Amino acid sequence: MLRIENKVVRLTVSVLHLHKPQRNCFAGGVAKNPCLKYLLGDALGCEVKVPEDPQMVGAYGAALVASEAIGHHYALRSNLKE
Repeated sequence: MLRIENKVVRLTVSVLHLHKPQRNCFAGGVAKNPCLKYLLGDALGCEVKVPEDPQMVGAYGAALVASEAIGHHYALRSNLKE
């Protein structure tokens, strides 16, 4: 399993190095894996944050896109926690 995790981390890191994000948030169900969080943070050389419910991030995003599509607008930035 560790071999697969390392490959995923290496691919992710190579993509992130192209974009040089200032903050890193690890989302999705796989973010619940502490080993992957550690490997990703180690490879990036920085702290990687995981939201309280990482598996729900995609659903929240989809709900925001749907609400925008029907004319509701939310101040997303003001609702984000650091």
